Amino acid sequence: MWTLNRVIGAMVDGLLLPFRGLPAAVGLTVISVLAAVGMLLVFKATSDQPRLAATKRRIQAAILEIRLLNEDPRFVLAAQRDALRHSLAYLRLTLVPLLWMALPLLTLMAHLQAYYGYRGLVVGETAIVKATWGEGDSVARMPSLEGDGGVVVQTPVLWIPSQREADWRVAATAPGEQELRLRLGDAVWTKTVLVSSSLGRRSARRPSASLLDQLLYPSEPPLAGGATVAAIEVTYPAGEVSLLGWETHWIIAFLILTLLAALALRGPMRVTF
Repeated sequence: MWTLNRVIGAMVDGLLLPFRGLPAAVGLTVISVLAAVGMLLVFKATSDQPRLAATKRRIQAAILEIRLLNEDPRFVLAAQRDALRHSLAYLRLTLVPLLWMALPLLTLMAHLQAYYGYRGLVVGETAIVKATWGEGDSVARMPSLEGDGGVVVQTPVLWIPSQREADWRVAATAPGEQELRLRLGDAVWTKTVLVSSSLGRRSARRPSASLLDQLLYPSEPPLAGGATVAAIEVTYPAGEVSLLGWETHWIIAFLILTLLAALALRGPMRVTF
């Protein structure tokens, strides 16, 4: 899974590289348009386009019947029944292409979360670093956390046995990609921290070896299977995207932009949905 994440991550990094000095909405708009093109191509290739077009015409005809024959309850009920039946057929026809699009779209969104889901730390700002352990792991000694100079650890470890969790407060002291080292006995694990206000990949969590964890947090290699520590997290501030002056979560902006692009391109690309 990590190999696939590296490949997709390199593609996303390359696409967003020209937009790192621009407002976040610019790069997100470009990605949304490309995502819309990809979704339309997948939808067209995996759906029965003639049947979809015919089913849409039947739905429209049933709705027209309801409007024209609204004085006769029998005709209205029959038209409503036909509209419902054809709508269910339409949903069935779109289910397969939607399933084909779901996993690639979720994977893309997981990578975009690293860029747009968090606001970068700036010099002087603090964050909480959290390390967690699995249910079956025993922690015989207290873990420690070290910075590399660009990020310093400000507090002793706060150990929460009931949650199998260790917390520290760290402060950013220099810009750039910094590294933290978590030590437990002879074992050492690293965690990246990005100190920058510009658009960049921020890994909020170094994941465990589980497939789901790697899918949701694809920016860093997973901790080795069987590792004592289950995950290492950095609490970046939440990020927002300004869309025509409207501050909103990036996923909302991405979905709106992708939908608008798909609606605008479905005609030129001859896609029925």
